Amino acid sequence: MPNRPKWLEDRMRRAVRQVLKTYKIEAVSRTPVAQTTGIATYSVHSGRKAYEVGVSDAWQHAPTCTCPDMKRVGDDQCRGFCKHAIAVLLHESDHRHQLIDLLF
Repeated sequence: MPNRPKWLEDRMRRAVRQVLKTYKIEAVSRTPVAQTTGIATYSVHSGRKAYEVGVSDAWQHAPTCTCPDMKRVGDDQCRGFCKHAIAVLLHESDHRHQLIDLLF
């Protein structure tokens, strides 16, 4: 198995163990606006927190998220993938292929 960076293993683990297990992921915009912008928006929320994840349908941009982690480290450490964005990509089969940007 290739030697992966610690941040990648940590984010993938938290996406699966925390977000997919305890958060609810719902499509927010599959509307004409989303079709025009090419950005699908998802709400990722637990009981008290809600974050908005945006995913480019055409794979033109890295996912976005409104979480503090994404704002703090941005593209420098996580290539634009926080645990919420990773969870959305794992959850939504239409976007799952975009994880290749994270893995390679």
